[in-house]
Amino acid sequence: MQKGVRRIVILGGGFGGVYTAKYLHKFLKDSPVEICLVNRDNYMTFQPMLAEVIGDALGVYDTVSALSSLLPKTTLYINEIEKIDLKEKKVFLACPFKKQHIVLEFNELVLALGNSTDFIHLDNGVAQHALRFKNLSDTLILRNHIINVFEAAATERDPLLRQALLTFVIAGAGFTGTEVAAEVCDFIAKMLKKIPTIKKQEIRIYLVHSKDVILNELSPSLGLYAMELLRKKGVTLRTGLKVESVTPHHAVLSNHEKIPSKTVISTAPANLNLVLGATKDLPVSHDRVKTLPNLQVEGYDHVWALGDAAQIVLPNGHLAPPTAQFAVREAKTLAKNIAAKLAQKPLANFDFKPLGLLAALGHRKAVGELFGFIKISGFLAWLMWRGIYWSKMPGISRKLKVLFTWLLDLFIPTEPVVLNVHSKKMMHHLHFKASEMVFDQGDLADYLYIILKGRVAIIKKFDRDGEKILKELEAGNFFGEIALTKDITRTAKVVCMEPTDLIAIPKEEFLVMKDNFLDLDKFLTTTQQERLIELEKFKKNS
Repeated sequence: MQKGVRRIVILGGGFGGVYTAKYLHKFLKDSPVEICLVNRDNYMTFQPMLAEVIGDALGVYDTVSALSSLLPKTTLYINEIEKIDLKEKKVFLACPFKKQHIVLEFNELVLALGNSTDFIHLDNGVAQHALRFKNLSDTLILRNHIINVFEAAATERDPLLRQALLTFVIAGAGFTGTEVAAEVCDFIAKMLKKIPTIKKQEIRIYLVHSKDVILNELSPSLGLYAMELLRKKGVTLRTGLKVESVTPHHAVLSNHEKIPSKTVISTAPANLNLVLGATKDLPVSHDRVKTLPNLQVEGYDHVWALGDAAQIVLPNGHLAPPTAQFAVREAKTLAKNIAAKLAQKPLANFDFKPLGLLAALGHRKAVGELFGFIKISGFLAWLMWRGIYWSKMPGISRKLKVLFTWLLDLFIPTEPVVLNVHSKKMMHHLHFKASEMVFDQGDLADYLYIILKGRVAIIKKFDRDGEKILKELEAGNFFGEIALTKDITRTAKVVCMEPTDLIAIPKEEFLVMKDNFLDLDKFLTTTQQERLIELEKFKKNS
């Protein structure tokens, strides 16, 4: 850090972070400051229109803008944040090209990291099996998944598996969940035209919401309108319920209803950003950082917070909602206050009344509420939704590209192409409910399983005596190695006796470990022999 130059570090490249940097450059253009922005990705996502990528109404890159183009005067750090030291005024960044931290000292720190959708604090299977919807990669993964299950269902002969493949469950019916449900409906309608062997009546789409009416941020009448429109699209609404847990086979609701499904999408409220959660002495309440009305973090005069990460109390006593229009206005107030602080002037409190709220319902339909009392719905609301958000897209080139994409969408049909955006994972974390089967006798061997939590039963099917429990295994044990090492199908069935968490290691990775780690090979061989001896004794005693 240059002597005499104050460094302002902004963490997060969403609406809050990007607009804070923009306004700081405007308000501090004649001051000796260095403005730095840290973000994991080198782009900003235009979140309000992200759902349109699912059904190809917008292209993959139409909802993102390069940070270098948006902030040409800002020093950008495209890195993961390892930790924040508020006392020492340092941020530690991970560098992918060397085994050392990048240490970024600061005079003023702005927390604009948003929230987290990793759900790692949950033990109900959501983290392991539900699809998230937060950023561009989540959108592409979801789109790819829908195409994959459709193509698998087209040739699947097992009617139960086929139905599970064609059943889609969306958890949460706020703005995001409702818009995702509508876009999934439209995308599936396009897919049905491409794959004629699947009929419309086979599709099941469930929207699960904890309240009686969806879109609680709007008037109940608009929520009811949206519910009726979704029903006409074929959506089954499960109101007054929550998705209690998710397994590889089911979505389990809070009334214990099990919905067989291979696609569960979670848009439920996210938790505190993991980096902020690990930051020592940071005041947190209800998964948000507590701020003063002037957007300073409680207890600090050099740390600020805004956007989804911040708990900002408005003059009317309500909390500022996590929306783009609030984040942009918060950014302006925050930048003005940093400039005022440096000039030793009084700080202003944040206050803003929303201009309106709009929610897209797919296929040229939307609902909205303007200025708190004007209610609109249908095609007019959809035109307004597109027009307003299109006008707010950064840069004339982005606006022209999006407009051209929308025009092409009217005439050119969707191409169901899968774009692989993530490499194959070495390990999978799985969650099963009691009585659910991990694999069946005779199944192809694909994974070695390690029990993290819970208990499973190894069950053998005999020609004369039917099924018999050979053994029960608890946390710390493993199973599935016999079929993998002998390259045969599964020799027994495994069923969970209680809620169970597993780690699944793919066959290829397991065999590499076994062949090159001699102690592991000896241990597995000994364990396998012991289990085969137990099996022979069981057969003799039966």
